Amino acid sequence: MISVTVNDKEFTTEQVNLSLFLQEIGFDNLKELALAINERIVPKNQISEYELKNNDRVTLIRITCGG
Repeated sequence: MISVTVNDKEFTTEQVNLSLFLQEIGFDNLKELALAINERIVPKNQISEYELKNNDRVTLIRITCGG
């Protein structure tokens, strides 16, 4: 089990794959999100390959269009 904080909310999970973890907590549409882990941006093409570590801090930002 690892502990991961997402936007200041703590989660405990056995899932280390970032993409699968995000699906587990209800973020299915990754196209609408920008994210950083420990204040470092994770490019969308690396989300499915990224492995979470204990005490990682994930920041999720919904991307919106407008003017």
